Amino acid sequence: MKQNKPTIIGIVLVLVVALFATSYFVIANRCTLDGQSVCYDKETERFLIEENATLKIQVESEALGEYVVATWNEAHPNHIDAITYEVAAPLTAKQLNEPFQTDILVTKQNDAAYFLDKFHDMGGKLDSIVGSKIPVQIQDTINLTGYYFIQNSISGPTFAYNETLMKSLGYNIEDSDTSGLPDVFDSWTKIMNQSKTLNEQVDVIFPLTFTDQQSFYPMLTAGRWTLNFTKKGSNPRFNTREFREGLELIDAMGDIVWDRTVAKDFPDPNAPIPTETKQDNHANAKDGEADAQKPSTTTDKPSDSENTTETNTDQTTTTDGDSDVKAPKQFLQLNGMLSKS
Repeated sequence: MKQNKPTIIGIVLVLVVALFATSYFVIANRCTLDGQSVCYDKETERFLIEENATLKIQVESEALGEYVVATWNEAHPNHIDAITYEVAAPLTAKQLNEPFQTDILVTKQNDAAYFLDKFHDMGGKLDSIVGSKIPVQIQDTINLTGYYFIQNSISGPTFAYNETLMKSLGYNIEDSDTSGLPDVFDSWTKIMNQSKTLNEQVDVIFPLTFTDQQSFYPMLTAGRWTLNFTKKGSNPRFNTREFREGLELIDAMGDIVWDRTVAKDFPDPNAPIPTETKQDNHANAKDGEADAQKPSTTTDKPSDSENTTETNTDQTTTTDGDSDVKAPKQFLQLNGMLSKS
């Protein structure tokens, strides 16, 4: 008996530890339906619903509303028709400033950011289950201090090509990797490598602009950097490799004539500055020194030559022929669902 005593004590200790661990796990995962907490059943993969609960949501079409109701009734047979809907276009910033007509509403992410104080934080549990299924590329810093916004649809410009034109030019439009673009130009590197040939056949290869933020932003994401790269608005990590690769793509694109109808209107940035312009600049410099001591009541406006020099900075191509930079997706306006507080 004495010989078995240590064994018995060991078994008892194991049972006590196991009981304690089980109790702790149950308590830690216990969720009370109090109207505020989000409770999720991992076994059924369903969120728990309070008795007599009702929910009114905003949808953008009748068909979507009917789909939501049918899906709800199938998933929650004990709460048939507890969900209703109202068809309406995404709310504008002006409408967000008015009383809400639904529990869950649809609006643009950019507008929602101004009214977070009117929305209910749905909690980390919903974020870990629902938010984890949303691609990080379309998420934003709107949910940094809580989970308010669920991105559920996207709208905006997309990368498109003229299939009829490409066929007429003799290009094979096969898409073997199902990327949505023909293999022959499914990356910026491939497009740039063929730019000289394309310029002989078409006037506009791609409507590249440096002034429109929405259409230019995708170029910055070529290295997989995004505005929500760190989820810290005060530290966007401009010093990372991912951001630098985006700048390298932009630099490489600088020597390509993307639109001949626009490019021909600008002087060659490498052309020598005319003598008269140099003399004028020298004279202006002297006048500036003389006027430096005088208070100015007007705002200096750069001359045309200064603007030309600034906007046509000489660039060096840094294209790596061995590594293709995938064509980034165009900027997308995000729509989503918000829960009012």
